[in-house]
Amino acid sequence: MKSPLNKTYLSCCLIGVSLLSGCSAMNSNSDHPYFSHSSQPLAVTQVDLSVRESPLSVTIHFENDRYELDQNARQTLTELSRLVLDNPTQKIIIQGHTDSHAAASYNMQLSKQRADQVRTFLLNQQLTKEQIEMAYFGENQPAASNTYMRGRALNRRSEIMVELAPDNPKPQATQ
Repeated sequence: MKSPLNKTYLSCCLIGVSLLSGCSAMNSNSDHPYFSHSSQPLAVTQVDLSVRESPLSVTIHFENDRYELDQNARQTLTELSRLVLDNPTQKIIIQGHTDSHAAASYNMQLSKQRADQVRTFLLNQQLTKEQIEMAYFGENQPAASNTYMRGRALNRRSEIMVELAPDNPKPQATQ
């Protein structure tokens, strides 16, 4: 039995473990106020779709100069694919991004590879090509400043947005 949208919960890793795996060691002498020396995940949260408006957004972070999905990203994308399979009129938009520490043409290619990895994973989870749109921006849409290592780490990402199809009603909050 398919779960209705207002009963579905998605565990989203907003800041991936891959982001943190090397940062504290690489920047252990940093006294920058926005840098955490913790090796613990920064933010893992449950998203209650019963009170969310469309679109739902999930961010997957990548290691420097890499486009492979880590275990955390695969788990998050598996849960996301279950949500979309249970609600097949939903569309997914995947955006690939990079930091600015390489040539712009290289960053554009890397952002495409990141978006492609997410798309391939979701297709392997039985989503259809018709449900997925892709865009890649290279370094052109940073989420944070590229001045510090932490900001660059936040910019190495793919954003996945799930939008309700126009003929699908928005989820209603339950009491």
